[in-house]
Amino acid sequence: VEIKDSAGRGRAVFATVDLSPGAVVVHALPMASVVTDKYAESHCHGCFRPLPTHGTVACGKQCGGVVYCSTACRAHDTIAHEGECDILAAWKEQPTATQKATRGLRMFIRLVHAVQRSPGAAARLESLEKAAGAEQNEALLGMAGAVNRFVPPNVRLEQTRLAALISRTQRNMHAVVNLAGNALGHGLYPQASFFNHACRPNSVVSFLDSSLVVRTIAPIKAGEEVTIAYVELYAPRDVRRQQLQAKKGFHCECRRCAANPSSEAALSDGDPRCAIRAREAWDAALSLFQAGDSAGASNILEQALHEVGDRLGSQHWVRFDMYKLLVDCAVALADHAATISHAKLALQCMSAHLPPNHPSVALITLHMAAAVVAGASRQGPEQERAASKEASRLYRRAVRVLTVAYGEDHWETSKTVHLLNAMDLVAKAEE
Repeated sequence: VEIKDSAGRGRAVFATVDLSPGAVVVHALPMASVVTDKYAESHCHGCFRPLPTHGTVACGKQCGGVVYCSTACRAHDTIAHEGECDILAAWKEQPTATQKATRGLRMFIRLVHAVQRSPGAAARLESLEKAAGAEQNEALLGMAGAVNRFVPPNVRLEQTRLAALISRTQRNMHAVVNLAGNALGHGLYPQASFFNHACRPNSVVSFLDSSLVVRTIAPIKAGEEVTIAYVELYAPRDVRRQQLQAKKGFHCECRRCAANPSSEAALSDGDPRCAIRAREAWDAALSLFQAGDSAGASNILEQALHEVGDRLGSQHWVRFDMYKLLVDCAVALADHAATISHAKLALQCMSAHLPPNHPSVALITLHMAAAVVAGASRQGPEQERAASKEASRLYRRAVRVLTVAYGEDHWETSKTVHLLNAMDLVAKAEE
């Protein structure tokens, strides 16, 4: 691939040869990365994987601010962690509110040290886009002053330069997201900062430990732009454009947005007032789900769907979001029948409006496969044989999607291959 100017879209990434689905376009290490507070005690600060139940590894100085799944991850993160170690130890002694207010500066503290360690890193960072007037922005200058208070005098950057660095980071930072869509942390990957958005992208971003990987999910001809998605794709044009304007500050004119709106009319088919009420129910249900009340969330969604009836089309984007959240609720409640029924509806919607190799397809398929297996455990031999065959089919589908979107070497793919192989053995034994 090559980076060059694209008319009206700034710098962009273009293929220099034909690329097949599953091709690696970029494999980038972060200039700096941090785990979010929400996952600080459950995920490794080096590779972002879930921590083992036993045998976690602390920082060598016992600062209390980081934890790793292995000595290898600790060693890999040592240089990046050195600049923040003493600060994290001091923060640990502060009230919780003070900790939360200051831990958000960790990314910038790590970046300041990275810039001072490597002129090359500084040049890459300063080649990225920033907000206009960042050097005079009072909020950015205030953040720069706060960051400089937490780094040694010989590491500090001039305040206006640091304000611009913070702006560049905010503009180009990636959330480190797992298959389930959880933002485990954030990282700055300058190599991956030149991919433009498209509402029908030909590539996706995934994370292999702390590395960012961009893989193609559709064929790309030499000379074509390589694109990724900045927002959720299962939404009508107006919603996608509103989200992109709010998050990234631009009005999307990609091919999908420029096409005749009738091509995706099904996404907003129905009574707009009904859609608003359904979305309000979804918001309330999501709050309950995030608070741990999956049963309450499920009840709200089921009631809302009952009230919606046929006033929203079968592929309406709010209805789809409700199906997805109902799958999450059913999984949390171990309600296998509900998981299967809602997953089927979600997958039907996805097949009509999402790329076939989109990771979300694999996620819902995996939930459905697990529910098929668990639901058959109390049935007779004939039902169990049928369930084994169906689960094998679903796992095979998930493997196909993950192999393209995440690659064979990704641990999510390996885990799914293992499940598929185990299910195939069960199916053969039952024949």
